[in-house]
Amino acid sequence: MDKYMASVDKPYGSWTLDEDEMRRFKYWMTYDPIHWGEPLTPLGGTLSPYFLQQGYLHGAERTSLPPSKGLSSRVSPDGYLAMSEAVSPTPEEMEQRGAKFGQFMGPFLERFDELWGDFRHKGKAGSYLREVQGHFARLGYYDPETWTFDLAKFNAKLEGLLDNDLYDLFQDAVETERRLWEIHFELMYVVFSIYMIFEGLTTELFGFGDTDPRFQRLMQGFDNHVYDCDRGLWRLAHSAAGLGLADVFTGLPETEVIPRLKGTDNGRKWLSELDEFLLIFGIRCPTPFGYNRARWNEDPSAVVSIVRDYILKGLIDYDAERKKIVDEREGTIAELLEKVPEARKEEFKNLLKLAQIAYSWNEDHNYWIEQAGGSAVRPIILEMGKRMHKGGAIAEPNDIFFINWDEVRATFALAVLGKYDFREFVERRKAAWKAGFAKVPPKVTGEWVREEVRDPVMIKVFGLGPMAVPAEKVDVFGYPGAPGVVEGIARVITAIDDIGRIETGSILVTGATGPAWTPIFSRIKGVVTDHGGSLSHAAIVGREYGMPAVVGAGDATVKIKDGQRIRVDGDRGLVWVL
Repeated sequence: MDKYMASVDKPYGSWTLDEDEMRRFKYWMTYDPIHWGEPLTPLGGTLSPYFLQQGYLHGAERTSLPPSKGLSSRVSPDGYLAMSEAVSPTPEEMEQRGAKFGQFMGPFLERFDELWGDFRHKGKAGSYLREVQGHFARLGYYDPETWTFDLAKFNAKLEGLLDNDLYDLFQDAVETERRLWEIHFELMYVVFSIYMIFEGLTTELFGFGDTDPRFQRLMQGFDNHVYDCDRGLWRLAHSAAGLGLADVFTGLPETEVIPRLKGTDNGRKWLSELDEFLLIFGIRCPTPFGYNRARWNEDPSAVVSIVRDYILKGLIDYDAERKKIVDEREGTIAELLEKVPEARKEEFKNLLKLAQIAYSWNEDHNYWIEQAGGSAVRPIILEMGKRMHKGGAIAEPNDIFFINWDEVRATFALAVLGKYDFREFVERRKAAWKAGFAKVPPKVTGEWVREEVRDPVMIKVFGLGPMAVPAEKVDVFGYPGAPGVVEGIARVITAIDDIGRIETGSILVTGATGPAWTPIFSRIKGVVTDHGGSLSHAAIVGREYGMPAVVGAGDATVKIKDGQRIRVDGDRGLVWVL
């Protein structure tokens, strides 16, 4: 068996952000902790930029989005994903694209719910969601009748495939992911535009946009799969306490809880509830984009840890807390409707409903595309890794993540037959990847001018657009993410693996948050992030949990020290160290 050697090793191949690529565009966003807050492995780093770039470019072209032709995507030598606005349309092109974009938007303005579907489990699926579900069903990892993902059945199918059929399924899964990201950006550009149209109306009628607390309250309190997951976690916690299992959760290490539960009737009853929960929400994990992270249905200790934490910090009535947010929303709607001229009330109501649907989709798609997509590809990759390991090509199945996409395509069929030895090669790459965690890049490199950023995703999600500078002296300022003012002890967390340090009643200060952070929002009373805009995860979830949020502050995790007392003004985007 020959050892695999490369004269010049490029783990990320053609997707590497080298000097030529740096010069090709005016600026690059070189750090995105909202989605890719840690270095990508070579396999993830040659798949993710492909999906992302194709999705962005397809979405902008398909919709004829006026201000943007999409984004380009590459990976830095240290493994961090980078993005840049690809090509800006000329004023003449923007005018031409505007007419086409209006035509594309028409059906969504009339029947968005028919095109996407219900945001709740087992609800109605519209044409786009049916397509997404159909892809998962075709791969064999989804039951459209029950809306569930059964990992055990999927793994059994994979184990029974011939090597060539497994490889074909991998290729099918890769193209499925590409299509999912096309849908992602096709709809994201639409929903952001709907949202911004309504923002234009509130600016005209009331003089405020989406950084105003009143606007933010109009959007809060709608359920989707992300909040259904949180509700399910609280139900598991209440069930554990009701079955008399609290001491098991709080008195044992999380890895020992499930084995202990298997030994009692009440423990087995709780485990059956866990199994039902995992059929729907087991596809979640902290960072789904690199494929190397285990999902909840592979390792449910993450769920055990959350349930234990809920029991220790005190159980709450999740639905009652959500109702408060809904009541606040309805009160704000009634208050503003009184100020709308009679001739424009229907216009306001219709656009408000559309903006609320679009806003809810922005979280719901995290389940169906980011989480479910990555979770469908990962078991296939792992089964390929097992066979390459058996063939002696790699030291353990997970080492397949350190062989990039082109290399897997070129060598898999022979590697399983014992014709390749990647072991020394993988160890070098693994060491380089681990070193990348200590080399966090700057947020942006190149000639970045806030006022010139046009792409709505760059503005609303990543917070790279214009920002007001406060007139008063503050320690940190950013975008107003969620309304309210609060004081408390800062917990500076730079990695999701450290969220166990977050105490009830503290204020989270971090680079950015994603769906995996959502369960802790019921315990904190404020959030400050370095990155993100008004439609970033931290801003949206902060509103849903009724807590102040300041996002896109740039250097909050540097200026604020762990344990300091701070005041967060989410109405104005200001933070003081007290």
